[in-house]
Amino acid sequence: TKIEQAGVPFTSMAIRGPHGDIVSGAVGDAAPDGIRPISLPQLETEHCLNQGLSERGITVERPQTLVSFQQDGSHVASVVEGPEGTRTLTSRYLLGADGAHSKVRETLQIDPHRTPEPLGMYSQDAILNWEGEPDLVIWILDSGAVMAMRIGKDRVRFAATTRSTFEALG
Repeated sequence: TKIEQAGVPFTSMAIRGPHGDIVSGAVGDAAPDGIRPISLPQLETEHCLNQGLSERGITVERPQTLVSFQQDGSHVASVVEGPEGTRTLTSRYLLGADGAHSKVRETLQIDPHRTPEPLGMYSQDAILNWEGEPDLVIWILDSGAVMAMRIGKDRVRFAATTRSTFEALG
């Protein structure tokens, strides 16, 4: 697929603790079901998905905000607001990919106690020579966790949890 072609395949990974590797090694070319792990920045992922949808005659409209929706036996009427104003769309399905604190969750009255609290995490991309290092490295430290993931030839994404997030995860 286009996403696989655009992505960077993971060939190795390591989980490291304060005293060295906990586990490390090669990652196979593909799992038995043919899926292989890859890394792809979100912007490039969205570009590939939008291009695939466009090739199938589907237009993604941005920015749009879901105001409300109602469902009957076979359709959903969604009120959305965008640059051109407010309008009602009718569809067979409403797919909500708008996060834990979403309008969809609110309208469906999903128990707020089941809604995860925001996690304290920081991330930063860097351009650097990552040769000789695994494609994915996770350091488990007493004060939190740090991850480095190759996302391009000379691009690496670093992410770190805050101490309170790390403690909340147990």
